[in-house]
Amino acid sequence: GMLEEGIEVIKALWTEDNATFKGQHFTLEGATSYPKPTQSPHPPFVIGGNGEKRTIPIAGKYAQEWNGINLTVEGFVAKRELLHQSCRKAGRETGEITTSLAATGIIGRDDGEYARRLAVVAGMLQSRKDIGEASPEELMDKGFIVGTPERVVEQIQAYGEVGASRVMFQLYDYDDTDLLDLIAEKVLPRV
Repeated sequence: GMLEEGIEVIKALWTEDNATFKGQHFTLEGATSYPKPTQSPHPPFVIGGNGEKRTIPIAGKYAQEWNGINLTVEGFVAKRELLHQSCRKAGRETGEITTSLAATGIIGRDDGEYARRLAVVAGMLQSRKDIGEASPEELMDKGFIVGTPERVVEQIQAYGEVGASRVMFQLYDYDDTDLLDLIAEKVLPRV
């Protein structure tokens, strides 16, 4: 509920000189916000999440982009269909919303580099005991994008073939600039 009202509040502040809104969570009375965005009618809303009861219907009603999170290709297609149903219910064309994916990325030039990066992700996701010992195939079944640059390119292309306009990697080793170089050199030119 707060997400939906928050979107309405932000939209009002961006588009109205004196915004008024009364909801369960937020209230505005003649509120002003300057400077106004230069994008018309307002900057795009990107709503990320896989929730079928609230998040996807909210995205269908308000978003210019929906971002699925750690979904298999099949899962992405199923959630996108729910998004399209939500769009139609809200009186919007399905083509009005860009679709994208955020996925945990574990990429290595070789088995050793891959194993090192997998260990970092497993350490960061300690509540997910199944990550550290999982095979690449098991991780792909969880919606991760993993492997050598060549395998990663194949996975990204598969998402593109079913309508993902972009893929955003969630990377857990913030000091691993070599990983960014690897993606820039071996993945981006091919997708």
